[in-house]
Amino acid sequence: MTSIDLEKIWLWIGEEIRAHEEIEDKTISLEDGVAYVEKWLSAVSSEQLFRVSRAMAERGEQALAEELERSASERQRRAEQEK
Repeated sequence: MTSIDLEKIWLWIGEEIRAHEEIEDKTISLEDGVAYVEKWLSAVSSEQLFRVSRAMAERGEQALAEELERSASERQRRAEQEK
């Protein structure tokens, strides 16, 4: 089983949140944090997932990058089928 460094993922997600939203209170509950990440990931486009994948690969998280890329490819395929 491949493992990933969750701290790197959370740091990157924090960077993304700060880049896209003005959040006054920088601390939230773990449950709210998980819900936010799930909501964010479900709302991003396949292009954004590819970008996240590249960023994770640059940070040395190749396994996560590959999973994100697979997810993005699957989203693109489904979108093309729906057309």
